Amino acid sequence: MRTKHFITGTVLGFFSIATFGQAPKNCDALKKDNQQLKESINKLKEDTTFLRSKLAYYDKLNSNVDFTLNSFNSQFTIKILSCTGDRSSQTVKIEFVIHHKKPNQDVTFNGMTTGNINAYDEIGNTFYAKDLGLANSTGSYNYAHAIIPTDIDVKGYAIFSGIIGGTDKLKLVNIFVEAKNADGGANPVSGKIEIKNLKIQWR
Repeated sequence: MRTKHFITGTVLGFFSIATFGQAPKNCDALKKDNQQLKESINKLKEDTTFLRSKLAYYDKLNSNVDFTLNSFNSQFTIKILSCTGDRSSQTVKIEFVIHHKKPNQDVTFNGMTTGNINAYDEIGNTFYAKDLGLANSTGSYNYAHAIIPTDIDVKGYAIFSGIIGGTDKLKLVNIFVEAKNADGGANPVSGKIEIKNLKIQWR
């Protein structure tokens, strides 16, 4: 009888030690997950604040009656956030948001199949995209890709090079876009974002 009690106590003691040793590891993993979640929430708050400020700037920018914008498709809304020039690098960056109410969309800025994504100034000079970006994806001079969720504003940008300080505005900007349902690729559409008479804010 004593032997039975001794064996039972020994087994319970072993499992207690094993459980106690595992608990700190689980706690550490939980703390790490919580920290990552907090960081993600803070980053989302920062992005939301930034986007709101840009949308306020958009309202001011689009009060310019000379400025016109055509979306690549009637079911996608495009809003210009800014058009800023950097004198030292001789580049102009156009920032915008894309919004839709369709099912999640697989969206691509694509200048590889239909020609370069480009811009023109008032005296006919042509400038080509140096860099493109969409959501968290950065592409190359003629390609960027991302999934855009339903009813969410997603930021994109295009940077054009070789534009000297003092250029007043971009007479025309063309950005070719392709989109389709993210799940299965149905309902593909394509076209170009066309912007005319976009004034440059130089820094």
